[in-house]
Amino acid sequence: MNRNIFGHVTADTSDDYKNPGYFEIIARDVMIWQVPNSTPLKNYSTSAYLTYRNNNHFLDRYGGNLNALYKNHFPIRSGAYSFPSQQ
Repeated sequence: MNRNIFGHVTADTSDDYKNPGYFEIIARDVMIWQVPNSTPLKNYSTSAYLTYRNNNHFLDRYGGNLNALYKNHFPIRSGAYSFPSQQ
């Protein structure tokens, strides 16, 4: 498992960005925004092509954080996914 963390949010669209909160913050809900690589933080709200949030507390059922969700319930497999730009 990749436990590398990157400490500056401006690198979040150019690498496998995880901050310590990925492993430590206990949460109930998530919010995800997908923005093009190299988008400046100030432009996220106008550049996002997908935004998602929930409020059903689903993380309570899956360990309370993203690390537990992906490690124990939905493991990420290298090469198992395709993206629109790869089809």
